[in-house]
Amino acid sequence: AGAARHPPPLPGVRDSVGQPRLRLHGASTRHGPPRGPRPRHGPPVVARQPPTTRAAL
Repeated sequence: AGAARHPPPLPGVRDSVGQPRLRLHGASTRHGPPRGPRPRHGPPVVARQPPTTRAAL
């Protein structure tokens, strides 16, 4: 049912393996930028520092 909505496979696409086909529908959510609030890593943002530290710069 789900495969009927997709266009017919292009010549040269290995549909049996499914490796190239993954880039068409589901790979954008996994390999692209994450959706929603992204987890913070490293030091906090510079804007959150006290105004005295920003003035010293």
